[in-house]
Amino acid sequence: QLAHDYDITLAVENVGLRPLDTLLFDLPEFEHLLEDLPRVAVLLDTGHAHVNSWDLPKVIEHFGSRLAGVHLHDNDGLTDQHLPVGEGSIDWPPVFAALKKWAPQTRLILEYADTNSKKLATHVPELIKKYG
Repeated sequence: QLAHDYDITLAVENVGLRPLDTLLFDLPEFEHLLEDLPRVAVLLDTGHAHVNSWDLPKVIEHFGSRLAGVHLHDNDGLTDQHLPVGEGSIDWPPVFAALKKWAPQTRLILEYADTNSKKLATHVPELIKKYG
């Protein structure tokens, strides 16, 4: 209610990793939590979702207009490496297609562990060219 009163977007992120036993909510629990909080937005972390074996395009479709932001980063599906998009095992074309179709309003946030402005100056235009 307080966020609503101050016109602030309150979002809940899918945090934790099943392999490390730090997962707060599996996908059905996360969906149920957000059903109980209809005014709360969703912040989807692609890396966490991938490690936890969530079907990213289906999750994007499910939350659609509630997605306030998406942390974009890649990994090997086993650990949360925060690799640049395309350097891990996430199948990105269906993810970007789902974002365009179901959540075009969402903020895309690059969440990389090891980068610098020179790398990003090359990487970001490549992403835009490849995925729009």
